Amino acid sequence: GEDVALSRLQGTHAVIVDRVDGPNPLKIIDVLGRPEPLYCGAFRKVLLAYQSSEWIEKYLASIRLVRFTANTIASKAALRRELERTREQGYALSFGERLPEAAGVAAPVFGVRGDLEAAVFIVPPTSRFTEARVPRLARLVVNTARTLTGLLRGEIPTGREHSRERKRGGV
Repeated sequence: GEDVALSRLQGTHAVIVDRVDGPNPLKIIDVLGRPEPLYCGAFRKVLLAYQSSEWIEKYLASIRLVRFTANTIASKAALRRELERTREQGYALSFGERLPEAAGVAAPVFGVRGDLEAAVFIVPPTSRFTEARVPRLARLVVNTARTLTGLLRGEIPTGREHSRERKRGGV
């Protein structure tokens, strides 16, 4: 029932490449294709967390952390801890880090060689992103990321491939 989107890394920024709107009329509107900083917001933190240690350190050395809201991560040490937590749990959360009323949960999508391809994320307003909903939404986004990873790796047949296989007497 919430809006879902896909983002990719473009240089040292996150860019939303696609979005599917849910049925709720209250939305957080992110602009497709607009470069965003990597250190605040769930999908941005996922794109940063799954880079190499060297890449992350070079990135951190090149930026100044700007506080967009009271919840924006304000120190590089805190950001490093948040990136570690993201890798440990397999997803990132955000409660008003970039926009005061925006929340999110995001998970990584990996490619054939195990490299990060994208982040898939759910972006509701904070009023609907309650503690009670976080575990369910986190499970949904992690499962979706796993499915997308499987599709990219050819481990899960697409609908078209599945239909052809059934016609040949397979699955």
